[in-house]
Amino acid sequence: DQAVAVIACLQHLQVLQDPSEEHDHIQQIIKTTCKNLLDGFGYDNLPMSQTYLGLNRNRNFWHEGWVLLSLCQARDYVWPMDTQDGHLRALWEGLLERYQGRRSKNDNDNDSAAIIWHWALEQKDFESNVCYCGDNVLAHAICRNLQLDNDNDAFWSFVEMLRSKNTYQLASVANVYPQVRLHPNTELAALLVWP
Repeated sequence: DQAVAVIACLQHLQVLQDPSEEHDHIQQIIKTTCKNLLDGFGYDNLPMSQTYLGLNRNRNFWHEGWVLLSLCQARDYVWPMDTQDGHLRALWEGLLERYQGRRSKNDNDNDSAAIIWHWALEQKDFESNVCYCGDNVLAHAICRNLQLDNDNDAFWSFVEMLRSKNTYQLASVANVYPQVRLHPNTELAALLVWP
């Protein structure tokens, strides 16, 4: 929620354009929220971070990806001197280590390109994990924001696999959920172009 609020505030700053008291307040909200994501939720030290304060719940890529995307968008307010995005790249590498894997146990399989799993690979095996459309398009948006080389072929192959599971040619919810729903297609369309 805080991550999406940061992105919304950044969009609001673009609407304001001229410096004003409201502009200064919004900038302060962005800085304070990002500091809380880094210090309070612990994203300054990824292995110790948590997506819920005061609750011992499993972390997942959907929550952590939004945190990283918001920090990417707000980088000028968080790390203005980090011109190479070193902090963000280190955080991204940590998320990849935690969530990126193959679609099947057989790494030689042509259809086993690296994708993003919802749950950390150390917590759930292939049979009990899931690859959501939303998680993977969020990862695609993060790569775009960090201007990283992304495995576009693997991403689009995953999207096509989701679309091939139904006669509507719409993205299904996930690799193990073939149902066509509005939200995965909305997430796909939105995150391909925004932010």
